[in-house]
Amino acid sequence: MRLTIANLSTTLPGTAVQNAVVSISQQVKDDFLQFWPQQDGSTVEIVLKDLDVRNQEASLILPEAVIYLGDHYADPLTGIESVYFGYHTLNHESVPYGFVYLDICHMRGEAWTVVLSHEVLEVIADPSLDQQRPGPAPMGAISSSGRVLYDVEVCDPVQGDAYPINGVAVSNFITPAYFNPGAAPTGTNFRGTQLEPFGVRPGGYFQYKDDEGRKQVDGARIADGVKAAQTTLLKYRRCGRRSSGDPRPSSPAPASVAP
Repeated sequence: MRLTIANLSTTLPGTAVQNAVVSISQQVKDDFLQFWPQQDGSTVEIVLKDLDVRNQEASLILPEAVIYLGDHYADPLTGIESVYFGYHTLNHESVPYGFVYLDICHMRGEAWTVVLSHEVLEVIADPSLDQQRPGPAPMGAISSSGRVLYDVEVCDPVQGDAYPINGVAVSNFITPAYFNPGAAPTGTNFRGTQLEPFGVRPGGYFQYKDDEGRKQVDGARIADGVKAAQTTLLKYRRCGRRSSGDPRPSSPAPASVAP
């Protein structure tokens, strides 16, 4: 997979973005692919490309996946709508994509490098947004069989956790053991924190589908700022696009279920 980081930011130093890409590339190679290898056995190449939102025609070279890094603005001509419609060709030609908005990271009180790592890892693990795993129905679920389908979003349950690579904070992630009911709590995620299978860490969340549809469970101590940011960007985030059954952003907010 050739994954392009499309840098739209005019505020971040170029060296900071470059250092983040180098560290996340190392995370993918050394940490992530040993648990979530590519199905065809190929490697992952992460490429940084600085883009000028005012001159997008020169950048419409179709990658295998793309993550946009920039700001979210209320003005639809310069913010989300500009990126979304300006890169319509990329986003609507079956190319996996994600967004990292720096001001939303600030609203959430999260390091943008952690959020970028989060999006990169999830695009690699499930580029087509179609992977789910069966598991026990959580509290509040409606399921005649006692089972539900959990989305394979490998950073969501441990979103509140991070670790450093070369001084750059990157996201923790779950391992395939997370979907094994008999797994040890320290084997369900890369950093070995206490996390029960099909569970959620403080500050994290997960989504599942029961007999009523798609729902979300938030972990303890998830901040109001995080919830506000999730609402602001819901239809543009991976979980929002997944909820719609369509990789393009168009869905309503998922139901929230207390853990």
